[in-house]
Amino acid sequence: MDASAEKRTANKFGRFDRKTHEFEEYSLGIAGAAPVVVRAETVDENGDTHLWAACVLGGSVADINLKTKKVTIHTEPSLESNAVEDAQDYADNVWISHVLQSTLGVVNPHTGNITEIAIPGAIANAPVSVPIFGGSG
Repeated sequence: MDASAEKRTANKFGRFDRKTHEFEEYSLGIAGAAPVVVRAETVDENGDTHLWAACVLGGSVADINLKTKKVTIHTEPSLESNAVEDAQDYADNVWISHVLQSTLGVVNPHTGNITEIAIPGAIANAPVSVPIFGGSG
């Protein structure tokens, strides 16, 4: 992707350094992933830190190795899965919520495997789900 196209699409994510008060931007290197939330940070077996971003388009989540700057795109089992949030649990799994499905994705950062979990009570999970209950979820 050329630099001007990347600037227009903002196909990158950033990290704010609280000590230096500077932002560091990381290019995803592919068009159209649209990273939206960067909330998970895991450490691999080498001690390298990975920053994770939910990608609302293309059914994926991305991670960048902060030491090597290598970006890995993890494609979810359902391409309709529009990831909008990510977070990690105490076992360093990265959880992904979806905007149009009653599903969650969970990534094992050590294997890259993604499991999709249907939320109980949904009438249908994809392409657009409708919850059985009313009110907030």
